[in-house]
Amino acid sequence: MNPGATTVICPWCEERETYQRLGPEHEAWHHVRLATQICRVEFGVPADGLDAVVWLGDSPETVYEEHLSRYNIYLGRRSDRWQCMYSGSHEAFHRVCSKGKNASHWVDEMFAVMFSLLYLERIGEASHADGNRTDLVEQASLISCPEMLEVVGGSLPDGLYGRAYLVGEELRQLVGWPALKVLAVTRTRDGVPNIEAWLASLSEAARLAAAPIVI
Repeated sequence: MNPGATTVICPWCEERETYQRLGPEHEAWHHVRLATQICRVEFGVPADGLDAVVWLGDSPETVYEEHLSRYNIYLGRRSDRWQCMYSGSHEAFHRVCSKGKNASHWVDEMFAVMFSLLYLERIGEASHADGNRTDLVEQASLISCPEMLEVVGGSLPDGLYGRAYLVGEELRQLVGWPALKVLAVTRTRDGVPNIEAWLASLSEAARLAAAPIVI
């Protein structure tokens, strides 16, 4: 891909997909940038100096391109402005905390969903956040908590976002948001969320309350 082009055709993709590069003239670009800044502050992650290019593509995704030393953040090309707000902030979390590893883990998806709702509220779109909450609760019935806890990579099963949201809210009620969000940045050397280390960092009461939910 030519990094300076507005529209590019993926040369190695089987379907020769076309991607549109977004810039400051696009509202979605600003949402990704603002959400990235807010996410860094919220989770205490300092800026890494790496660029992030925003594209319209097949579906939302964040990928760290090591050979380019940059992140490519993709939003769905058929998304409306409301969907771009939500998915743009979702991907901003993956850029900041998941590091664009493109290896799905239920913990990362839980925080990405929770941060998206937080972002919408911070920018004055609380009604949009509430609408998404309703959708998430409805989705949760498609997957059980034990099934969700097994998701550590690969494609995401239907309902995972909703179930992860409900688990996140339950954990928030038990341990509080300040303690919960530490989990977002508690990782193994391979960058995988380290649930055991996070549990060990909690008070005894919080640990006893949270452990049965996450392990």
